[in-house]
Amino acid sequence: MAEMLPIHDAAINGDLEGLTREIGNGVSPDIAFGQGGLAPLHLVITNNFITNDNGVVDLSDLDNRLACIRLLESDGRRADADFFRKVRAAGGIKKYERDHLNAIVASFAPKFSYLLPPEMVRRVVEYAFHVGDY
Repeated sequence: MAEMLPIHDAAINGDLEGLTREIGNGVSPDIAFGQGGLAPLHLVITNNFITNDNGVVDLSDLDNRLACIRLLESDGRRADADFFRKVRAAGGIKKYERDHLNAIVASFAPKFSYLLPPEMVRRVVEYAFHVGDY
């Protein structure tokens, strides 16, 4: 059975900076922990939703947990660290996605304005490029 490492602790706590630091230091994001052999990705997911004393799910940390999941599931993990810095600078994943979509739409709208109204260009871009599916 593997010993709990800082990467596992960071995964359980949804600590994006800790995960980024550990991966940056060369720790494998696939290293198993426990009898079931849970990797950090599993730990982030299984500890995703925490209920308060009233049984209400606390979603205040959801954007951060999703960022941790994306970091751990990606093949280009080091490149993702830059992505998460951009997300943090934008003010969250939803704001980043909206800004990203707006930038893509702005580049396509002039090219398709003779075919589609601007709101339809936005829908086509959303569908074609899966904005938000990182």
